[in-house]
Amino acid sequence: MSRVTEGFYRELLRPFKNRPSPYLEALMANPVSPNPHIPDQGLRRYAVRFGGRCQGVGFRFTSADIANHLHLAGWVKNEDDGSVSMELQGSAENCQRFFAQLQRAYSRLPWSFTVEDIDPIDPIPEDNVFHIRY
Repeated sequence: MSRVTEGFYRELLRPFKNRPSPYLEALMANPVSPNPHIPDQGLRRYAVRFGGRCQGVGFRFTSADIANHLHLAGWVKNEDDGSVSMELQGSAENCQRFFAQLQRAYSRLPWSFTVEDIDPIDPIPEDNVFHIRY
């Protein structure tokens, strides 16, 4: 893996570095290789799964608000097991900003969420809006 790719994942996940998450610790130690099918156009899409206290606290609405403010595309959805699934698409820089702003939005609250899983997936070029799935 190139130093650039490794650095990108470290920067993307920096806001979560102090949160307890075995997956993030493993990812920081051995970053996921980028999806070889993603053309290098600056457009990235990630499949993300959040755990911890992320249902019943406005997590989906906060996520959608931040994503729309940053002109990101994708969706967020509560799962039956208490986790939240998300697909997030946009520039690498705006995706990083999304995670930083989401972390900041919840940093003063008495509960926390964790990033349980994050994987690069193929972008959907025609997807240009972020919405909440029910």
